[in-house]
Amino acid sequence: MEQDDLIETGESATGPHWLRILFVVGYFCLGGIAFVLATLLGLAQEITHWIRKRPHEGLDASAALLARYASDCLDYIALAGDWSRQSGGGRREKPFPLGPLPRE
Repeated sequence: MEQDDLIETGESATGPHWLRILFVVGYFCLGGIAFVLATLLGLAQEITHWIRKRPHEGLDASAALLARYASDCLDYIALAGDWSRQSGGGRREKPFPLGPLPRE
């Protein structure tokens, strides 16, 4: 199908627009939760660092993973990132739980 045909039928190269809108809303919520949790872990890291005089490695790794996940969700929502240069634009791979966990 040509790009004009896809727009006229209400579908994108990855499926119906209404389905993408549902995914955007879902990933907006999941990304927001991940952002809040990463922020709370960052605050806990500061308190732990202040008390122990050294960072807690587990909190650091968890906060970094959540921050990457929030970034992946935002990239999917905004159609941003290096994958948007593919023909047709738009992220082809959905973030977790429908895609892989963020890598380090």
